This record gives sequence, C-alpha cells and structure tokens, in this order.
Amino acid sequence: MTNDATTIDETTGTVELVDGEDVSLLSADSLKNLAQLEDPCAYATCNLLVGNEEYSPLFEVKGRARFYIEKPLIAAVTGKGSAKVVSDGESIKVELWKAIPIPPKSYLIVKGPKAYVSFSKLKADGRGKIKPKSLFKVSALNGGIPKDIIARYLPLSFFDEIRRIRQSADDRIKNVMRTVNKIKRHLQLSCEAAARGAKLVRVNVQGIPMDVWIEEIR
Repeated sequence: MTNDATTIDETTGTVELVDGEDVSLLSADSLKNLAQLEDPCAYATCNLLVGNEEYSPLFEVKGRARFYIEKPLIAAVTGKGSAKVVSDGESIKVELWKAIPIPPKSYLIVKGPKAYVSFSKLKADGRGKIKPKSLFKVSALNGGIPKDIIARYLPLSFFDEIRRIRQSADDRIKNVMRTVNKIKRHLQLSCEAAARGAKLVRVNVQGIPMDVWIEEIR
C-alpha cells in the first residue's frame, strides 16, 4: 500500500543493525512466496503499516536485534515478540502491529521469537542472515510525523482471521490474498479518514470492541 492520503516530505536516511542474534533479511517478491511464509499476514501487514508494498523486503528477528536510526522515520514491528525505542537515554516500550514514529539518533530494539521489522522504503537486495554493522538505506521523514499515523495500526478484528491462516494450509494462496487485500483496503480508508481530520472512537457492539472513524460533513 502506498499511502496517498497524506503528502509526506521524505529524504534518504540509514538504518544500521548495530548488533543482534538470528536476524535475517527476507523478501517475498510475489503472492506465492508470501503465502509460503509461516506468518504471511504478519509479513504483509508490517510493510503496509509503513507505506511499503506488501512484498517488500524486511527483517525477521528470531533472537534479538538493535537498530540505530540516524534520521526520523516510520517503522513497524509485527509477529511475535517485543520492541522498545531508546532515545536520549529514555527507553519506551512500543506496541506491535502499528506504525512507530522514531526520532533521530535513536535505537529500535526488537526481540523474537519471530518478529518482523519494516522501515519505510527499505532498500536491500538478497535474503539471509544479516551481520552486525550492516547499513541499509531507508526513507526518512523531512517535515514531521504524518497526520495519518494514528490510523496505521491493525484492529483486533483481524487477528482471528490471521491466526486461522497461520494454522492452516488449505487454499492458502487464496486466503492470504483475500486477507491481505482486506488489510490493505482498511488501512487505506483509515489513513484517508485520519488525513481529513476524522476522529477515532472505540465502541462496543454486542460485546465486540470496534474502532469507528467519525467525520463531520460540511
């Protein structure tokens, strides 16, 4: 998903894997390759949250990874694990399955057992284990955090569907394509609403938590 809802001034930045254990670079390239992954929806969502195409390259962390972020940028972490941002000596735990605005000269620390990490417009070739001190080009922010950042997360309503795909091989390519397209459409509409100034409201409908965007029409 390329987010056209908000105009974002971008510049080139870098991300360095300072140190880590069991960190790999993955690239799905196609729907068939995406569907063959253990958790294809986590992979695709991680990319979509930062505005990348769902098949774009990203990092898989099964152990631990510490990334150094030179300039402000948007990242995301999905899958299973934990993440925190360390900036100016302060450590802040961040949520998975949502876009993370990271300030300049900060560290993103991710722990597995199986987490995916994406950065906006990550430029990387090949696949396989990544060595410490490896440097990668990414797209950095040049003009502040985008207005639609509040909309770049995956609601709870998607997780049962994602779990079923992870646990079943039946019609896998078809189910992955359908679910990823639903996630992409949801993020597109939510980002467009947020960019227009809509407000996010969480409600309970028959005991089911739902997120609703409310927009005043003038």
